[in-house]
Amino acid sequence: MKQKINRFLQQLGKSLLVPIGLLPIAGILISVGSYFTGNIFSSYTILQSGSFLNQFMVIMVRVGKLIFELLPLLFAIAIAFGLSHKEKETAAFSATIAYLVMNVTVATLIEMNPSASDSELLRTGIKTILGVRCLDTGFFGGVLIGIVTSQLHNRFYKIEFIEALNFFGGTRFIPIISSLVAIVLGWLIFLVWPYLFSLLFQLGLLISNLGYVGTLLFGLIKRSLIPLGLHHVFYMPFWQGVLGGTMEVGGELIHGGQNIIFAQLATESAGHLSVEASRFFSGEYIFMIFGLPGAALALYHSADKSQKDKVRSRYMSAALVCISLGVTEPIEFMFMLVAPVLYTLHIIYSALAYMIAHILNIAVGITFSGGLLDLFFYGILPGNDRTSWILIPLVGIIYFILYYLTFRFIVNKQDIKTLGRIQNESNDEDKDSMISTILKGLGGKDNIVDIGNCATRLRIYVKDESLIDEGILNKSNALGVMIQEQNIQLIFGPKVATIKTEIDEYLQNN
Repeated sequence: MKQKINRFLQQLGKSLLVPIGLLPIAGILISVGSYFTGNIFSSYTILQSGSFLNQFMVIMVRVGKLIFELLPLLFAIAIAFGLSHKEKETAAFSATIAYLVMNVTVATLIEMNPSASDSELLRTGIKTILGVRCLDTGFFGGVLIGIVTSQLHNRFYKIEFIEALNFFGGTRFIPIISSLVAIVLGWLIFLVWPYLFSLLFQLGLLISNLGYVGTLLFGLIKRSLIPLGLHHVFYMPFWQGVLGGTMEVGGELIHGGQNIIFAQLATESAGHLSVEASRFFSGEYIFMIFGLPGAALALYHSADKSQKDKVRSRYMSAALVCISLGVTEPIEFMFMLVAPVLYTLHIIYSALAYMIAHILNIAVGITFSGGLLDLFFYGILPGNDRTSWILIPLVGIIYFILYYLTFRFIVNKQDIKTLGRIQNESNDEDKDSMISTILKGLGGKDNIVDIGNCATRLRIYVKDESLIDEGILNKSNALGVMIQEQNIQLIFGPKVATIKTEIDEYLQNN
């Protein structure tokens, strides 16, 4: 049961990454569009109200906001698709219908019970979603529909009826049963959501009342979940749900730290961005752009002289990906498994970075992760007076030195066998050899039940765990290998999507 739950949560986290991948472009559209439609450029003829460029920039802002507004629906679609075993496109279609049906059900009940909407329901936030005035369940509503639809799909997509009704069997039955269940869910949400919202709001308030300690605890938990690949499940309610706070922006009630920041970015009169909303991600810039690259340099300088030429490119590419995009796993898995003491230190440093950013009133928005790209668009471009971004490099330089000195000292003091400190390391396998090594280490292609990937990890579920050979998997050029009974994770960094495609093609051709 524990393994089933763990696998489900990993698949859920993987599915969440699909719509999250849209957020960088949505955030850039909002940030750039808002910047060039602000008062600072109003005197320029080509950017005056009504000009072609002004209209284009306004469209950019609205398109970016639309993506954020539709995010719950996108979560429902992505999760239904990701958690379904077969006929995935039917599951995605059914989730779309179910999400709309759920909202229409809630909207109808609000209209039929005006006294309720005047009290408890009004407090929770009634919002127009896809033309329907209903309760804003946000992230939770989308995830709920996605999970329920996927389970219904896996249970009924092969169902058969008597001859006269068999037209409605198989995959045609999924949107029907999903819609019927969505009506029930909508009714339950109408009755339960105000109280659930209140409970979640109180939980978020508790974390908020803990102040800097609450921010520190958030950072400790999030980074601790990285090895299990469950961090996406943990932080999304803070970024997209009421746990991240509730604030009125531009006359509209907004839930979730990420949503609040982007609503403020699109509202010039909002002034300095909310530190209470951004404290769940602003600190990431400190250790992702500066701290972890310092660790990578320390590990490289600690490598044996004979190995430095071989490992230089791997350390450099891992550091560049971390700095530019905020993808940390390529560096983290270089020391996570071989040196738990280093990873424990990293957890503490990163959690402190969240708290330091909170203390210093740094409020920089984020889409995917805390890399240089996001820092430019959501920190530098909006201006220091709105984000206090200038403090990030000042603290970051200290973090770079801190990571470098402590990591290098511990690696050399304890003689930790990190990359470049193991004799006869090889990094010249071709792709076919690497793929065949992976399959051999997994016990052969017939032992593979399911194979997928998230942003940095290859996630495999096998039939027989006894056939797994960790020694062979360690020779596959993976940055890290994690085995949890039948669940295996191979960490390759951002190139993992290409590796997944090549494995699929290899399996088809062999």
